[in-house]
Amino acid sequence: VKYSSSKEEEYKTSSSSIITIIPLSDASISKINDTYRKVIYIRAKYYDNLIFLKDYIEKYARDNKEFSRAIIQFDFNPVSGF
Repeated sequence: VKYSSSKEEEYKTSSSSIITIIPLSDASISKINDTYRKVIYIRAKYYDNLIFLKDYIEKYARDNKEFSRAIIQFDFNPVSGF
């Protein structure tokens, strides 16, 4: 998945499903105790696609040294922005 600075970017994962990624932005409180927080919103037509993407991101982060100090959290039913 490539990053784009546009407002929203759609990625077709199959002929009937689309994943929409709203690019990286600061959380509502972007820094706490020298810890920076960023938010990426991902929408999908089917819940199974979100689960697949979550599993892929977790494996990618676990297998790459660049993410060794990163904390990644997922919220499948956000009530408000972070």
